[in-house]
Amino acid sequence: MNQTIGYKYHNCKQLPEKDIEIVYADFQDNAGIKQWWLHLYREATEKDLMDDEADIIGEILFSNIIVISFCPFCGKLLNELHFTKRTIPRLRTT
Repeated sequence: MNQTIGYKYHNCKQLPEKDIEIVYADFQDNAGIKQWWLHLYREATEKDLMDDEADIIGEILFSNIIVISFCPFCGKLLNELHFTKRTIPRLRTT
């Protein structure tokens, strides 16, 4: 997939080279809350075109995202340097 401006990407040696990316972004209707996401997708190949499964090479055939805290490939804790509104504790004043 294309690297989108404003998104951060986790890259490690164990990360597969295609159809998977780990992204720090706001995927929930621009709610203003960024999180780490595992994005699994499949891009159309020439075979998919011949099988009438796609119209163009590179077309996204499916895409799934899930929120993650650790990289499932290298085990790195992703949230240790990136805080969202949900993880910043509120200070109480008395």
